[in-house]
Amino acid sequence: MTRIGNRGFILVAVLWLLALLTVLAGAMTYSSRQATRSMASLVGAAQARHVADGAVQLALLNLLSRTSADRLLADGETLELALPGGQAVITVTDESGRIDLNRADSTLLARLLLALDLGEDRALALADAVVDYRDTDMLRSMHGAEDDEYDRAGLANGAKDEPFEDVAELRQVLGFDEAIYQAVRPYVTIYSDSATVNPAVAPLIVLRAISDETEGILQDYIDQRRQNHRDKVSAPSLPGAVQRYAAQGNQGGGGRSSRSSRGSRGTSGSAVATGAATYTLSIVAYTEDGRRTGMTTTVTITRNTSQPSVRTLDLRPYAELPARTSADQG
Repeated sequence: MTRIGNRGFILVAVLWLLALLTVLAGAMTYSSRQATRSMASLVGAAQARHVADGAVQLALLNLLSRTSADRLLADGETLELALPGGQAVITVTDESGRIDLNRADSTLLARLLLALDLGEDRALALADAVVDYRDTDMLRSMHGAEDDEYDRAGLANGAKDEPFEDVAELRQVLGFDEAIYQAVRPYVTIYSDSATVNPAVAPLIVLRAISDETEGILQDYIDQRRQNHRDKVSAPSLPGAVQRYAAQGNQGGGGRSSRSSRGSRGTSGSAVATGAATYTLSIVAYTEDGRRTGMTTTVTITRNTSQPSVRTLDLRPYAELPARTSADQG
């Protein structure tokens, strides 16, 4: 090979080497940027979690107050909190204001479904199906469903014949499609352990199920009970209440926990409440640079003169805020 040929070969080799180094440098730069972004994302997510945890702790500190007038009403109002490093949107719901899937009779369940604008025939069928799903016998309710009906519908599991352990089990009840489940979910619970509902914290749809008054009058009732709470006076009486479904006295202290911690219900006004109450807290937290995270947690709070306590029943990371209607916003 001539000297010129050698030089040409060397030049080509150098150019290839430069190209390779350029590619490697680009790859390293890209990898470094990706690592930086990943680290920033992790840091941002951690900051958002700390904001969410801070919001939960503030809410729990408030709910531990033994005097009901000093606590949040917990009727589903959404609050915005400014915290170091970001802000949080939190909804606190007293479970005693929801309808218990394991304790409500079929009539109350049907009234709830009617309040959600389902037709009467379908509401009756779904209500009876819920009762048949949870009861231990094999006797079919008038409009309900036992194993034979599930078999004919091609559903192998049949009726559970045991209490609900999660509201999501409604999806397994014959007749509940996803749309109906999502509509019902915000208004039912497995934690109140009561066949009645506390009107002082119930949302509008539930109030329509336990009262014969019009929606407008019930919305006025919601506005008045919130004003009364701000004024530290007892909640008003529920107009048009169906007495067997409305807890007597409009207690504002929270429902009892199912399974355990079955304390007395708290009283309204400024009285001291030392019983156990169950709440669901839904939080979405935002950092100053826009990172977002959240959780939904259900806790039982026991208030007494010696040692108040908090027991977590359920914790679900990054759950959305409960579905709400404009009417429920109050």
